[in-house]
Amino acid sequence: MKILDDIQCYQGQLDYEGLQDLVKKLNHETNMNIHQGTGQVPLALFQKEKESLLALPSDRIMTLYKITQDHVKVSKDGFVSYKGSKYSVPSAYIGQTLFYEVIGQHLYLYDSTHEVACHPISLKKLNYLPEHYREHLGRTQPYIDDIAVRSAENLKKLGDLYHAAI
Repeated sequence: MKILDDIQCYQGQLDYEGLQDLVKKLNHETNMNIHQGTGQVPLALFQKEKESLLALPSDRIMTLYKITQDHVKVSKDGFVSYKGSKYSVPSAYIGQTLFYEVIGQHLYLYDSTHEVACHPISLKKLNYLPEHYREHLGRTQPYIDDIAVRSAENLKKLGDLYHAAI
């Protein structure tokens, strides 16, 4: 589809608001051009069909299908807080605001449209993805020879400590 191709060429260059503005602009252009299949302007057809459309279901029904997306700020130690637990993100996002959404039992974190991390929702107070911990350890203790081994050992100790506390 041409619209998707137009959006695709901006890969990663737009923030959330920029993407919304681009979609509005493309939507307006598309609805004002003659459609190849109908030979008419889509907006004119919509005006004609609008009278036949039914109202949307009530908010009570609509909210059952809606996935909410909220903002969260990444702390200086590379975590976001969700329902009393902390979840790791890559250190490149420290200090930034991310979008998050909960789908099923997973917490998805996004920077614009790019997925930053996905964590299973947990009752543990501290939730690290191993790659985030390795990165953090490598940044704070660059003199350690084998970061991967050291991070695995530390994560095991952290897990044992937090499991014992629960």
